[in-house]
Amino acid sequence: MSLADWTGGRRAMDRTHVAYAVGVVCMVPTIGAVVFLPAWTLDYWQAWVLLAVIVVSYGVAIAGSVARGEPAPLRPRKPEGPRLETPRLETPASQQIIVFLVSLGLLALLIVPGFDHRYGWSSVPPPISLAADLLVAAGVLITYQVTQELVRRSYATSEQTPDQRMVSTGPFAVVRHPTHAGTLLYQAAIPLALGSWYGLVAFAVILPLSLVRIFYEDKLLQQIVPDYSDYTQQVKYRLLPRVW
Repeated sequence: MSLADWTGGRRAMDRTHVAYAVGVVCMVPTIGAVVFLPAWTLDYWQAWVLLAVIVVSYGVAIAGSVARGEPAPLRPRKPEGPRLETPRLETPASQQIIVFLVSLGLLALLIVPGFDHRYGWSSVPPPISLAADLLVAAGVLITYQVTQELVRRSYATSEQTPDQRMVSTGPFAVVRHPTHAGTLLYQAAIPLALGSWYGLVAFAVILPLSLVRIFYEDKLLQQIVPDYSDYTQQVKYRLLPRVW
């Protein structure tokens, strides 16, 4: 690789990190608004700590990508060329409803604790809230790493030499749906991090819906990914090792 090629690639990576960081910066105030408006106060230390944890977690993840010389987890643009046709499968209405309900549940994870703080419905001990913040950070880092693994594969292949094999490295070597594992981890922790027991009710709704969604995705992948059946023999658990 020439110096010009290396420099150009490095600049492209830097641009992905900047774009990703801008996305995080735009996301955090939105999360803050969803939490603070129901609480109707800025005197909510749990919310401030949660926002700080999110920022620091993404900062650490991005710094790790920069140190490894890898792009941020944004899909790279592919050069024009012959495209591989993949079967288009319609998403059943039941799955669309599940996705919609899960989205509402995610909002509830932030809104319910805000109202809980405002009206004093429940109180989570500070040590538990701080421990939950660590779980939020772990979930964020897991989901970042999963996306990074997918993008790493995307950069390693091209449209001219498409690779339709199932990704089985990194987090995908542990469970078949590591993105869901990471998101469910921080979703379960968010209400406690915000000092609310009642917020767990929203997660109790999200969890079974997410399990149904994972089960459906497993079946869908078996239809569209040629070696997915072999992958299921290699990685036996969908979400949690030794459990499911």
